[in-house]
Amino acid sequence: MTVLAAFSALSMTSAGPIAAREVCGAAPTGTVAQTPLSQPTGITTAAGCATQCKTNSACLSFLFGLVDGVDKCILYSVPASSLPPSTNLVAYDIGCSSIPSVVPTASNPGGLARRQTHAAPVNEVPAGSPAPIAEPVVDDLAACLAACEGKPSCIAYTFESGVCKLFGPTNGKRQQPTSGSLNTGSTTPDTGATTTQVGTHAAPVNAQPAGSPSPIAEPAVDDLAACLAACKGNPSCIAYTFESGVCKLFAAPTSKAKRQQQGQASTPQTSDNTTPANSQSGNTGTATTTTPTGTHANPINSIPAGASAPIATPVVDSLAACLAACKGNSACIAYTFESGVCKLFD
Repeated sequence: MTVLAAFSALSMTSAGPIAAREVCGAAPTGTVAQTPLSQPTGITTAAGCATQCKTNSACLSFLFGLVDGVDKCILYSVPASSLPPSTNLVAYDIGCSSIPSVVPTASNPGGLARRQTHAAPVNEVPAGSPAPIAEPVVDDLAACLAACEGKPSCIAYTFESGVCKLFGPTNGKRQQPTSGSLNTGSTTPDTGATTTQVGTHAAPVNAQPAGSPSPIAEPAVDDLAACLAACKGNPSCIAYTFESGVCKLFAAPTSKAKRQQQGQASTPQTSDNTTPANSQSGNTGTATTTTPTGTHANPINSIPAGASAPIATPVVDSLAACLAACKGNSACIAYTFESGVCKLFD
């Protein structure tokens, strides 16, 4: 017992302090208030804050995030593990190898890196700093987001110094379909029936309909929001696209076209041209359609079924800005912009 106690005492006196693990993009958990070295202004990303820290020889860590609508970058001379909690701010040690260049938003106040998809593009330059796939001429961040959503290959975008840049998937990375779904629909495990999201005139979708039909019109408009407005102004329009500055409107396929798309297999017949008794529309392999349902990642421009009142009515100037407001509200899955009024729905 005496030997163990002596060995323990020797270990405590001879061993140095245990090195703290680096904190990289996590909420601070320290318990003692710390005095900052400085608080640079005009810093809009965590990577930019890291640059400020590296230029100060005394800086060991920093906090970054969006607080009350203002980007905060605060430098410290202690490790990030010593910094106390602060609302909406995340901590980084200066030795972190990966610090995101993401402009914080109300839904992502820490400016943390997120998974990028076309359904939910993020406001950042993708890892590896690839060249942009397009630089559309737009006036603000909301219009830049709308331009990204109007380009099928876009998964990320930035709007800095008045320049909008759109980015596609980086080389070697493949966008994976979600939970057994494809871009054009999902397979029902029980029956094998294919469910394809289709638009209606009340809720048109931003996609080319199945079968790649010819557009019914190509109105001359400047952006995705105006293309959607043109679709809503055409009674036959149920879908639209806006790519390379060209707006295309599409109508619902005719009955003949639907049969061709389904391979004329929706109603099997016997040799005497009678319908088998067990033939029903729900049999395996039958194509079905559903009304578009919004999600927060991919909100729809319509009032959801059963919605009684909007959850918010932000003051914005355009449809694109209304969409941006919806994406900034974690409960929003649908939105409308009519007579200058934006309404968000859950």
